Amino acid sequence: MTIDRHTLRNAILDVIGEGIWGLQAGMVPAVTVLTVLLTRYNAGNTMIGLVSAIQGGLIYLPQILGLYIFASVKHRQRDMILWHVIGILPCQALCGILVLFEGSLDPFWLRWGLLALFSLFSINIGIIVGVWSEWLAHMFSTNIRATVMGTGFSLYSLLGAGGGLVAGWWLEKSPGYLTYSWLFLLSSAIGVFSMLAFTFIDDPAVRLPYASEKPTLRDIIIRFRASLADWNFRVFLVGRVLVSIGLCVSPFLAVFYQSPEGGRVPDSFIVMCGAAMTVGTAITTVVIGRWGDKTGHRAPIIAGAIIQALALAILLVSSGRASCVAAYLGVGVCIGFGFISHTNMLYETCPHDDRLAHITVGNIVMTIPLLVAPVIAGFFANRCGIRPLFAISLLISAVAAVWFIVFFREPRRMGSGRGGTARTGSQETTGRSTLPG
Repeated sequence: MTIDRHTLRNAILDVIGEGIWGLQAGMVPAVTVLTVLLTRYNAGNTMIGLVSAIQGGLIYLPQILGLYIFASVKHRQRDMILWHVIGILPCQALCGILVLFEGSLDPFWLRWGLLALFSLFSINIGIIVGVWSEWLAHMFSTNIRATVMGTGFSLYSLLGAGGGLVAGWWLEKSPGYLTYSWLFLLSSAIGVFSMLAFTFIDDPAVRLPYASEKPTLRDIIIRFRASLADWNFRVFLVGRVLVSIGLCVSPFLAVFYQSPEGGRVPDSFIVMCGAAMTVGTAITTVVIGRWGDKTGHRAPIIAGAIIQALALAILLVSSGRASCVAAYLGVGVCIGFGFISHTNMLYETCPHDDRLAHITVGNIVMTIPLLVAPVIAGFFANRCGIRPLFAISLLISAVAAVWFIVFFREPRRMGSGRGGTARTGSQETTGRSTLPG
């Protein structure tokens, strides 16, 4: 595999940007820091379930807005970086400021305030996620895209593990609310440095003589219908939804290990286990990226669903600190499989010339079940307990694996997908995608 100097430079900057973003994300992950804070402010299982609903649904649902907000291909790089600095990162800073008022505000306002800010954060991410994917897609060809993506996400995960260890150590030394506040504020500041790396990426679109026009509603509907008319793409979406539903219980891991049934693991140790989660992701992303580039992503998708079922099985048979580390490590491995293989498969199932519309409709279709499932999970946990909830998730994950094995076909061998071709201005491009955070 040979890479020209221009592509190599862009790849290095992308990897650096991803890594720095991972550092800040690892300091305040929703499944550990936010969940621990919500339980600190008397949140119940239903509210904990909302964390997954927001993290899944609200990141997918607003993507159609990105088609209009970032319609200018020529200025897309600039506009998206500003969106991160002005719209996304301040939400984390405001979380830190809100926590400062722990001594003077009722826990009701603290928990709902944090959830509202997390919702705004997720909406802003959702608006940009599809466009960010398409922006980076034209820089890397299909035969190296997953490798570059895997390398970037591996560094994201490793530095995220470092951020999680720092956060856990800090909370162990200073367990008060001021530490949580500083974690949010510091992560927001670090995120700005991540965006600086992406600023230096050489985007060929900035040299286009014009900016693209905003798509019409008719154009969008035509592309959406063409995507959904593809049988293999519909099969992929069903499997992807099943896998996502199976993993939507991840915020309940913190609740489980805080409980007597889970071994009353200290909050600081749970936060440090967020580092184990990101290490699990780092272990898998580079290997899976290269695996998928060489053979296609169907086999990694199946392997990821099987490993997800095994990771959930840990929660049914063990408790305590060792179990906590193993469970978060397993979830991290599953995230690695999902991010690399599922994301690249979304591009490669595109049956027409507008990859951005294909990405958008695929993610929108997944929105409704990912909004509803975690809320249902919260109600189920209240009535039946958390371990039965984990058992249901294991079963759904196993069904997903069987579904992919029986029904899904590798697009590269079918010839139905275009490997993610897309129109950007006056040119057709082939590419990859990744999103910081």
